[in-house]
Amino acid sequence: MAHSTQRALVIVMSPITRDPRVLRQVDWLRGEHWEVDTVGPAGHHVPGVDTHYGLSDPPRWTRTTIGSMFIYTLLPHALKFSVLLERLIPQEVSERIAAGEYDLILFNDHHFLPWVRNRKVFTPAVVEQGIHLDIHEYVRPRVPRDSLWRVFAAPYYDWIRTHIGDRRFSTRSTVASGISDLYVDEFGIEPLTIVRNAPPYVELTASPVNPQRIELLYHGAASQVRGIPELLEAMKVLPERFHLTLILVGEQANIDSYVRTVEQHQLRVQFVDPAPVAEIAQHINPYDIEVMFYRPLNRNLEFALPNKLFEAFQARLAILIGPSAMMTGVIAEYGNGAVAAGWEVADLVAAIEQLDAESLAQMKQNSDRAAREISAETEREAFFRSFGGTTS
Repeated sequence: MAHSTQRALVIVMSPITRDPRVLRQVDWLRGEHWEVDTVGPAGHHVPGVDTHYGLSDPPRWTRTTIGSMFIYTLLPHALKFSVLLERLIPQEVSERIAAGEYDLILFNDHHFLPWVRNRKVFTPAVVEQGIHLDIHEYVRPRVPRDSLWRVFAAPYYDWIRTHIGDRRFSTRSTVASGISDLYVDEFGIEPLTIVRNAPPYVELTASPVNPQRIELLYHGAASQVRGIPELLEAMKVLPERFHLTLILVGEQANIDSYVRTVEQHQLRVQFVDPAPVAEIAQHINPYDIEVMFYRPLNRNLEFALPNKLFEAFQARLAILIGPSAMMTGVIAEYGNGAVAAGWEVADLVAAIEQLDAESLAQMKQNSDRAAREISAETEREAFFRSFGGTTS
């Protein structure tokens, strides 16, 4: 090595400045005095990162209908990857990888995975040193062929996914043991280290519970499959002491639909603007119980351990869930929530109706006691352990 300080390269397709998991990786590495470079979408330089290698814009012809048809119908998968992504990566970072300048190369998720097949960049010496993969979710084995574009493009994205089991990755991590088990069974790889999506510890206390006004909360993606429609149905029949706040990001069409439902039925529901990631715990601390009613419609929902679960710990909230495979174990361990008996709206209503001020106050205190353990500071150790790193 030509350098004495350890240097890491963090690779991710999502906008890094808006990806809490990747931001924590950068913070953890810098906290141990690593120098960090990143590869990802242009314009997302994280403070403290030495160099952000932003992807260049794709050639205009690749974004035309004719160009897309040519790429997806005629080019081999490896050449598709080269045209669609690899050629957008700045040459300088490829040269630095090949020169062995990085002590840690960390791929996030699956989008860049075929890059490791480029032996001019990922030389035998680079591979021998070790490459880590942090996979944030369960990537379905087969993209649905439910549109004309997907009929042609899906085989390429299925091919990208096969690289999760590539022998060039020496270590791997993910967010939940259920997802690890699926990959182990499919690819015959070693169990993945579990690094949960817990935010940093926040010094807060549980807010008091008003028996006449119990505050339910959902904060996060405005998705149709995250239990929001069921929550709104429940609010039509719940006693008047229950009030719901929705703090939503994402699909504006979905948000508009929820607003119309609330107005049409005059529900006790308010919409509150979201807060920056670093301020979420303080923003939601005044509420009583976070509701996460995720029907297991796919593998990621089945094995979900979402950010908001751990954010609720930091906010000192009680937690209400459906019978989710992973979350039920967390609730049972810390005694800070309730579990609905099933996935029907009636099950959700029954679970909420059983809540009272005394039980909620106890659950919130239990979240308070567990907040330091369920925090990024604890997951930091798992992160370094996942690739054989050490902490001071």
